[in-house]
Amino acid sequence: MSVIADTTAPKPRAKKAAYLDLMDEVDQTRVQADLATFFGPRAEVFLDTYEKMRSATGTQRKQPRTWSWPVFLGSFTWFFYRKMYAYGAMMIILPIVLGYLFGSAGGALPILFAMWA
Repeated sequence: MSVIADTTAPKPRAKKAAYLDLMDEVDQTRVQADLATFFGPRAEVFLDTYEKMRSATGTQRKQPRTWSWPVFLGSFTWFFYRKMYAYGAMMIILPIVLGYLFGSAGGALPILFAMWA
C-alpha cells in the first residue's frame, strides 16, 4: 500500500485587516455598502457613527461617544439581545456590589452604559 505525502509547504494565512484599516481605505463607498448590508435595517444610524469615527482622532476614533436610548431605558436586556453578555452581567452585578460597598453609588451606571453601547 502506498502513502501519498503532501510535500508542499502550507500557504501563509492572509493577514486580517483591523477595523481601523477600513476607515483609511480609499474606496469608502464599497466599505459603507458592505457595512449597510451587515447592519441591516436602519443602517444609517450606525453609518453616522462610522463617519464620526472616521473623522475623529486618537481614542475617539476607537471608541466614539454616542447615546443609546434603548440601553438607557431597557437596561441590561439590550446587552443580552445584542449578545454582549459581559456588559449585561455587569449591568446586573455592579449596582448590587456598589450599593453594598458605597450605599447609592450605582445610580450613574445606566448613563455610563448608554454611552458605551
